[in-house]
Amino acid sequence: MNIEAEIAVTEGGKGEVRIAISGERAAVLIGHHGETLDFLQYLANPAANKRIDGKKEEYTKVSVDAEGYRLHRIGK
Repeated sequence: MNIEAEIAVTEGGKGEVRIAISGERAAVLIGHHGETLDFLQYLANPAANKRIDGKKEEYTKVSVDAEGYRLHRIGK
């Protein structure tokens, strides 16, 4: 997609990780009504919770936002 962006990762309570993407063309990651952003988040969750050596770890919920879309439009 050839997008240069800044990524900010913050940890919330209860095993939550928030990824905020910002940059000149980062809004392209939102897609129509947030569909692209939802799909990126969908892909990030199983990747973050992959078992290593068969060990079950605590579940981590990953939230992905681009240019504050979720914060301003949806309130998440």
